[in-house]
Amino acid sequence: WSSDVCSSDLKMAKHAHVSRYYADDKDVADLVSQSAIKSHQLAAFLRERGIVVSNSLSREDLIRYFRFLPLAWPEFDSLVTRLDRPDREEKHSSCRINAQIADIPAILERLETIKEARGLRLAEVHKATVVSPNVIELNVQYTETDPSKTRALQRRERQVTIRIEKVGDVINVRHHDNERAREIVAKLEEAVAPTTPQASRREVIDVSGLSSAQRDDFFTRMARSIPGYELDDVHDLKVERMDTSAPDEPGDDAEVEPDKAAEADFQGIVKKAVLSGTGLLFSEDYQRYSSGGFAISKMVWTIRETSNASDVVELMAECRGENGAEFRYDAVGKYPRLDDGLVSQHRVPIRGPDKQRFLELLEGSAFSTLSTIRSPAQSSGASGQAS
Repeated sequence: WSSDVCSSDLKMAKHAHVSRYYADDKDVADLVSQSAIKSHQLAAFLRERGIVVSNSLSREDLIRYFRFLPLAWPEFDSLVTRLDRPDREEKHSSCRINAQIADIPAILERLETIKEARGLRLAEVHKATVVSPNVIELNVQYTETDPSKTRALQRRERQVTIRIEKVGDVINVRHHDNERAREIVAKLEEAVAPTTPQASRREVIDVSGLSSAQRDDFFTRMARSIPGYELDDVHDLKVERMDTSAPDEPGDDAEVEPDKAAEADFQGIVKKAVLSGTGLLFSEDYQRYSSGGFAISKMVWTIRETSNASDVVELMAECRGENGAEFRYDAVGKYPRLDDGLVSQHRVPIRGPDKQRFLELLEGSAFSTLSTIRSPAQSSGASGQAS
């Protein structure tokens, strides 16, 4: 697990990449015709190939050069790398698995079993690293096809990260929020959780059982309960109507007056709304939606340290799926504090240990807030519902 490439990884790669791709002139033209590519980028690549072009040439003329430009595979690959934009990192999700496994080596053995079962079959490269005495970070690399892109960019190299922390008899799992990561976490749960149904309960952040008022309370209290930080502002909200059932309708055999039927056709129903601005929790628009049966489904907010003047950190949380059963979140970035004491207007990303720290603070606040809001009968001392 500690080595960069093991023998099984090499065997997997040999069998996973047997297909061959040959780019024709149309593929090259489609690649360089993307709107995100600037004319000066095209001209620079042509000059590197020894083709001197004028800066006044139009995009169409530059693309015409590429149609007849012979490209060996390394040159084409270099062009793809230069023009392709990296995928934005996915949001995160988490769960807590009750398990009796005693130590990290035992979890590594389970991960090895999952690797052997999925590696060759799904063309995945698994690498588990012990980053601290109680934390394992599992990186899974795989290839995904995106048919919406031009043929040269359809094959995407992707990676999911699953962070596993052992705390007593509980395993805290944080992972990128996509289907592949959820499948791996489910296999991990099967391998480490006890066999008794009561003991194998998994805690997740699930707001599907909350009323609209409780869900609003969950989001606002979660945002205000980040340890060591205070709420700075809420500048993005997404609200949705909790009661999506249609009004009472007459049976199929009932007659409807023509005037009333025509009036019903013109009745508009708002199901979702997006609010953007400052101080949104106190705005009249949000108050009107809240009192009208809408509930928060997504919030983007900023926090700052309570003890001193610090950078302003931006966080995001949202619930999706049926009745909000799926919860995901992210530490979006930060606005650095400048030398003059003011806060920069330009957001920069948060990476490394800092990001992990804010993700941990956010998910901890979400679990504790949900546990407080739920009634004792619902929570039974747990922070989420059983999976």
